[in-house]
Amino acid sequence: FLPEESLSKQALIAAQLFTKIIELDYKSTFRIGVQANCPELIPFYPASYYKGTQPKYALGIQTPTTINQIANFNLSFDEIFDDLFDKINVKLMEFENKITEKNEKYEYEGIDSSFAPMVEEKDSIGAIYEKILKDKIGSYKTLTATAKFTEIAKNLNIKKTGFCGMMLPPLEDSILAKRFSEGELTIQKLLYYSSVCACGLDTIPVSSKVSKQNIADIYLDMATLAYKHNKPLSVRLMSIPNSKPGDMTTFDSPYICNTKLII
Repeated sequence: FLPEESLSKQALIAAQLFTKIIELDYKSTFRIGVQANCPELIPFYPASYYKGTQPKYALGIQTPTTINQIANFNLSFDEIFDDLFDKINVKLMEFENKITEKNEKYEYEGIDSSFAPMVEEKDSIGAIYEKILKDKIGSYKTLTATAKFTEIAKNLNIKKTGFCGMMLPPLEDSILAKRFSEGELTIQKLLYYSSVCACGLDTIPVSSKVSKQNIADIYLDMATLAYKHNKPLSVRLMSIPNSKPGDMTTFDSPYICNTKLII
């Protein structure tokens, strides 16, 4: 999205492209995203791009596995995040030192410290939220927890690049997929949480029956939020052909969970 052009028109064009991709090759929706206010050198696809000519590198990391191992969930709500900051900070400083020592050939641009999950429960950010909240993700205090995770990501003593926020992708996290099916997580809630982090809506399942205008409206809300609050946000919607609200997705990939289509 370009801020100097009509966001509404850009959103509709993007929606038309998305619905066409569902017809031509629905699996490619995994590789297509729409972004607003995103800088270069975000090391997470599909938001990544680089306009330079000299080779550089940046790192995207997936920390929920480590957090599940090191977090002390018996502490109070605020203490858990203070404790996590100290532990993650040490580990990532050590990690950065090892990486940069072995890669002196190219210019190092930093680490995107975003909390990015994987599909299994041991790698789930949703599982971590629920241990902290003592409730399902999507309940009260989810927004506050998201803000606190983002504060950690943005204040680590490493060179940072990219989003540096919280990633809540329903199709890449078994707990998030389950809560999405249950209606505990919705597109509106995930957009709401994006107001205090810096990632947006990722791997959001929608049916092939959803209208182009509804898709455009989702894109438009994301772009408006990104430029209103000067934060990088993106949207990656995914769909399957001949689907309707209430159907389960049928993606066949070790990197994707399946969940219920809400719209």
